[in-house]
Amino acid sequence: MAALHDHAAYFLSLADTLIPAYGEMPAFSTACSLDDVASCLAFRPDVADDFDRAVSIERDADPRAAVLQLAADDPKGFSALGLIVVSAYHMAPRVRELIGYPGQESRPIRPGEADTYLSDGLLQPVIARGRRY
Repeated sequence: MAALHDHAAYFLSLADTLIPAYGEMPAFSTACSLDDVASCLAFRPDVADDFDRAVSIERDADPRAAVLQLAADDPKGFSALGLIVVSAYHMAPRVRELIGYPGQESRPIRPGEADTYLSDGLLQPVIARGRRY
Protein backbone atom coordinates (compact mmCIF):
# COMPACT_ATOMS: atom_id res chain seq x y z
CA MET A 1 0.00 0.00 0.00
CA ALA A 2 2.85 2.38 0.76
CA ALA A 3 4.21 1.75 -2.72
CA LEU A 4 0.98 3.08 -4.19
CA HIS A 5 1.32 6.48 -2.51
CA ASP A 6 5.09 6.63 -2.96
CA HIS A 7 4.74 5.98 -6.68
CA ALA A 8 1.34 7.54 -7.37
CA ALA A 9 2.29 9.36 -10.59
CA TYR A 10 3.95 6.24 -12.01
CA PHE A 11 0.98 4.08 -11.02
CA LEU A 12 -1.51 6.47 -12.66
CA SER A 13 0.52 6.49 -15.87
CA LEU A 14 0.42 2.68 -15.93
CA ALA A 15 -3.30 2.64 -15.11
CA ASP A 16 -4.10 5.18 -17.85
CA THR A 17 -2.14 3.03 -20.28
CA LEU A 18 -4.27 0.02 -19.36
CA ILE A 19 -7.52 2.04 -19.38
CA PRO A 20 -7.25 5.16 -21.55
CA ALA A 21 -10.13 7.48 -22.34
CA TYR A 22 -12.24 6.16 -25.21
CA GLY A 23 -15.39 7.80 -26.51
CA GLU A 24 -17.56 8.60 -23.50
CA MET A 25 -15.53 6.37 -21.21
CA PRO A 26 -13.07 8.25 -19.01
CA ALA A 27 -9.44 7.32 -18.51
CA PHE A 28 -8.64 5.54 -15.27
CA SER A 29 -7.17 8.62 -13.59
CA THR A 30 -10.27 10.66 -14.42
CA ALA A 31 -12.67 8.10 -12.94
CA CYS A 32 -10.69 6.77 -9.96
CA SER A 33 -8.70 7.99 -6.99
CA LEU A 34 -5.93 6.34 -5.03
CA ASP A 35 -8.50 5.70 -2.29
CA ASP A 36 -10.51 3.60 -4.78
CA VAL A 37 -7.40 1.56 -5.48
CA ALA A 38 -6.74 1.15 -1.77
CA SER A 39 -10.30 -0.15 -1.31
CA CYS A 40 -9.74 -2.78 -3.98
CA LEU A 41 -6.47 -3.82 -2.38
CA ALA A 42 -8.28 -4.18 0.94
CA PHE A 43 -10.62 -6.67 -0.74
CA ARG A 44 -7.71 -8.56 -2.31
CA PRO A 45 -4.81 -8.58 0.18
CA ASP A 46 -3.56 -11.74 -1.53
CA VAL A 47 -2.31 -9.68 -4.50
CA ALA A 48 -0.94 -6.73 -2.48
CA ASP A 49 2.71 -7.83 -2.56
CA ASP A 50 2.64 -8.44 -6.32
CA PHE A 51 0.85 -5.12 -6.86
CA ASP A 52 3.33 -3.21 -4.69
CA ARG A 53 6.23 -4.75 -6.58
CA ALA A 54 4.66 -3.82 -9.93
CA VAL A 55 4.20 -0.15 -9.06
CA SER A 56 7.42 0.37 -7.10
CA ILE A 57 9.89 -0.71 -9.77
CA GLU A 58 9.80 2.19 -12.21
CA ARG A 59 10.82 0.72 -15.50
CA ASP A 60 10.67 2.91 -18.55
CA ALA A 61 9.72 6.56 -18.89
CA ASP A 62 7.19 5.58 -21.56
CA PRO A 63 4.18 4.05 -19.75
CA ARG A 64 3.27 1.77 -22.66
CA ALA A 65 6.78 0.34 -22.79
CA ALA A 66 6.75 0.00 -19.00
CA VAL A 67 3.51 -2.00 -19.11
CA LEU A 68 4.91 -4.29 -21.81
CA GLN A 69 8.16 -4.72 -19.86
CA LEU A 70 6.23 -5.46 -16.66
CA ALA A 71 4.17 -8.11 -18.46
CA ALA A 72 7.34 -9.76 -19.77
CA ASP A 73 9.46 -9.48 -16.60
CA ASP A 74 6.86 -9.98 -13.87
CA PRO A 75 3.65 -11.69 -15.00
CA LYS A 76 2.33 -11.95 -11.42
CA GLY A 77 2.93 -8.25 -10.84
CA PHE A 78 1.30 -7.40 -14.15
CA SER A 79 -1.70 -9.59 -13.32
CA ALA A 80 -2.10 -7.97 -9.89
CA LEU A 81 -1.83 -4.49 -11.40
CA GLY A 82 -4.44 -5.34 -14.06
CA LEU A 83 -6.82 -6.89 -11.55
CA ILE A 84 -6.75 -3.90 -9.21
CA VAL A 85 -6.95 -1.31 -12.00
CA VAL A 86 -9.91 -2.99 -13.70
CA SER A 87 -11.69 -3.61 -10.38
CA ALA A 88 -11.31 -0.02 -9.18
CA TYR A 89 -12.43 1.30 -12.57
CA HIS A 90 -15.60 -0.78 -12.66
CA MET A 91 -16.48 0.21 -9.10
CA ALA A 92 -16.31 3.93 -9.96
CA PRO A 93 -19.82 5.45 -9.93
CA ARG A 94 -19.31 7.34 -13.22
CA VAL A 95 -18.13 4.21 -15.03
CA ARG A 96 -20.99 2.12 -13.64
CA GLU A 97 -23.42 4.79 -14.81
CA LEU A 98 -21.92 4.85 -18.31
CA ILE A 99 -22.06 1.08 -18.71
CA GLY A 100 -25.54 0.87 -17.21
CA TYR A 101 -24.58 -1.23 -14.19
CA PRO A 102 -26.26 -0.04 -11.00
CA GLY A 103 -24.39 -2.52 -8.81
CA GLN A 104 -25.73 -5.54 -7.00
CA GLU A 105 -29.39 -5.28 -6.20
CA SER A 106 -31.77 -7.35 -4.17
CA ARG A 107 -34.44 -8.76 -6.47
CA PRO A 108 -37.07 -10.75 -4.60
CA ILE A 109 -38.53 -13.70 -6.47
CA ARG A 110 -42.12 -13.05 -7.44
CA PRO A 111 -44.80 -15.72 -6.97
CA GLY A 112 -44.49 -18.36 -9.67
CA GLU A 113 -41.08 -17.14 -10.82
CA ALA A 114 -39.17 -19.88 -8.97
CA ASP A 115 -40.61 -22.51 -11.30
CA THR A 116 -38.83 -20.82 -14.21
CA TYR A 117 -35.47 -21.25 -12.47
CA LEU A 118 -36.16 -24.89 -11.64
CA SER A 119 -37.56 -26.03 -15.00
CA ASP A 120 -34.29 -26.43 -16.92
CA GLY A 121 -32.39 -28.33 -14.19
CA LEU A 122 -29.68 -25.69 -13.90
CA LEU A 123 -30.07 -25.45 -10.12
CA GLN A 124 -30.39 -29.21 -9.57
CA PRO A 125 -26.73 -29.72 -8.53
CA VAL A 126 -27.08 -26.97 -5.93
CA ILE A 127 -30.30 -28.46 -4.58
CA ALA A 128 -28.78 -31.97 -4.55
CA ARG A 129 -25.74 -30.96 -2.47
CA GLY A 130 -27.99 -29.71 0.34
CA ARG A 131 -27.67 -26.74 2.62
CA ARG A 132 -24.18 -25.39 3.28
CA TYR A 133 -23.33 -22.29 5.19
